[in-house]
Amino acid sequence: DALTTGSALYIDSDSSSTGIRSIASIIQNHASATAATALYVQNDSTGSGVEIRGGIGTGTAPAGVLRLSTAEVTVVDADQLGRIEFIAPLEGSGTDAILVGASIYAEADDTFAAGVNATELVFATGASEAAAEKMRLTSDGKVGINVSAPAALFHVNGTTQVGVDGTGHDCLWYGDSASSVMQWSATNDDL
Repeated sequence: DALTTGSALYIDSDSSSTGIRSIASIIQNHASATAATALYVQNDSTGSGVEIRGGIGTGTAPAGVLRLSTAEVTVVDADQLGRIEFIAPLEGSGTDAILVGASIYAEADDTFAAGVNATELVFATGASEAAAEKMRLTSDGKVGINVSAPAALFHVNGTTQVGVDGTGHDCLWYGDSASSVMQWSATNDDL
C-alpha cells in the first residue's frame, strides 16, 4: 500500500495490569521448520527497521528493552540464552559472503539453579568463514581475546600491540606491593 501517515499495523493495550502478558505473539512452534522466520521486517528507507521505545515519564521511565530469551526449561553450561546475528543473506557472491559475518550471544557458564545464572557474553566475527568466537566477557568480569577461558581480568592469546610503530607510548605494569612498577619509556625506548 501507499501508506503516507500513521501505522499499517497498530496494537494498543491500555491495561493497568502488572501481570506478565504479551500484547502480541508471533509463534512458529513446529520443530521441523528450522528455516522459518517468525517476523520479517524490511525497511527500504534510512529510518529504523525496528524501534523499541520505553514509557513516557520524567526521566524515571524505563528505557526500551529488547529481550532475547530461550525456551529451554533446563539451562546447562554452553546453552545460548539469546543471539544477535549480522548477515548479508542476499549478497550475490554466495558461499562465504552469505554466512553469518558476526554475532553476539549470551552463553550459560554453568547449569542454572535457584542461586545460579552465570552467563558469559561472546563476540564472534568471520573473515572467510561463519563467525567464530574472538572475544568473551565472563560472568566474573574477565575479558578473553582469542581465549574462551580467560585466566585473568584481561587475557590475550596472541601478540598484542600498544601504539603505532614509530609513535611511542609509555606502558606501566604494576606489581603487588606499593610503588612497585615496571615502565616502558617511549622517550628512552627501554624498560
